[in-house]
Amino acid sequence: MKVGDIYKIDFPFEEGRGSKYRPVLVFILITESTDFIALKITSTPRPSNRVKIDYWREANLRNESYVQLDNFKRVKFNKGSSYVGTLNLDDYNKIVSEFDKFHENLTVHK
Repeated sequence: MKVGDIYKIDFPFEEGRGSKYRPVLVFILITESTDFIALKITSTPRPSNRVKIDYWREANLRNESYVQLDNFKRVKFNKGSSYVGTLNLDDYNKIVSEFDKFHENLTVHK
């Protein structure tokens, strides 16, 4: 597992009740590739908090997809997680830049 990879994992709903098996972006590795910060990937566009993945087919996503900047969680990689693909470097750099703008008070180590 590396930063920029996409995995399908059981990702909790924003409301805190339940979860859904969905693609997420490995955004920050925390400890020896078992814990990471995951950003939700969705097929629903919303200009204010989502960044379009331009090379979604290259990343092996089924549909045109977006990374949701305001929905990230610390998660553990487990046996139920499955590799989907890896983001194009241009897409990843765009997401990092937009994440930094969206979360001005956070620092992302590149």
